Amino acid sequence: MKRTFFLAASAISAAFTNGEQMKLVNTKTGFVVVEFTQGKAEFHDRFLEAEMKETGILIPPALASSYANREVIFLNDPLFEKAFIEVYYPLCIANCVYQWQN
Repeated sequence: MKRTFFLAASAISAAFTNGEQMKLVNTKTGFVVVEFTQGKAEFHDRFLEAEMKETGILIPPALASSYANREVIFLNDPLFEKAFIEVYYPLCIANCVYQWQN
């Protein structure tokens, strides 16, 4: 199951690396949680933004080599977008209510 999440996240990540603007949307309310444009995150959920600034994204040890062997990636890090898409979204948000849209 987790492998499926990571494969889906990799496909989404490929769209981002092509420079496409993507946003994570609550499909029930239409609320945009976060938008990524050219590697920059714009949060519309202030609580999530605060969490990313203070706590960052914890990287599982098995994936650390893909993130410069770091345990945590913070909002201002160049690897933040990749970590959010490939780690945080599948492990903490993934739900049929929240969908990536361009």
